[in-house]
Amino acid sequence: MEAVYRQARAVLDKAAAATNKDQKTAQISLLVELCAYRGDSALVAEVVEGVAGYAADRSAKVRKAVVEFVDAVVARGKLQVTDECASTALATCCVLAVDENEPVAAAALRGAARLLGDERFAAATVDDASRERLRNAVDPSHRRTATGRDDAVQSDAHRDAALAAVVALLVRDAAADGKRPSKATKADAAALAARIGVALGQGPAVLLGLTGRTDLPPGFSVV
Repeated sequence: MEAVYRQARAVLDKAAAATNKDQKTAQISLLVELCAYRGDSALVAEVVEGVAGYAADRSAKVRKAVVEFVDAVVARGKLQVTDECASTALATCCVLAVDENEPVAAAALRGAARLLGDERFAAATVDDASRERLRNAVDPSHRRTATGRDDAVQSDAHRDAALAAVVALLVRDAAADGKRPSKATKADAAALAARIGVALGQGPAVLLGLTGRTDLPPGFSVV
């Protein structure tokens, strides 16, 4: 196993020294193979920290590779990772959930939904910044903010991935909140309800219902 550790660290060093996106993505792909098929939980935790740093890379191809690593090694991986490792993986997906590149953002949202919906990661931390990013992803107008383009439109694939991530977060919170939902859960539910209300053409009615001025439309549900 020590040889695998040395190899993984050498690959991380090569990725850090890489001068173009193809070299970086090639090294990240190698790390998927090492961690998923030859590593252990401790190696995964170490490498996740290193790979997460590439979430801020200028290349969308590299950022997509980061999402694919997290999905393959943590979300779909067979190893039982630490809560800290799962928290890092989830936070990384949430950072990329509002990426300017929509395929990267959609993939990150799907990864976040898997992590949030898996009982193995129930103790992973979802910080306020991550929650805010998932709420923003649900808002179709946020694509314009993320891309800096007034004509940016949220695709169906991105919308569905965003809704799935927030629903997974709400279901996760419901299991932990007990009888009284937390302030964060209420905010997430409100964001999801607003998005669905607009999609169904019931935006004004939902706004009045959420502010306690009338009942929600019959049959309306965020799930």
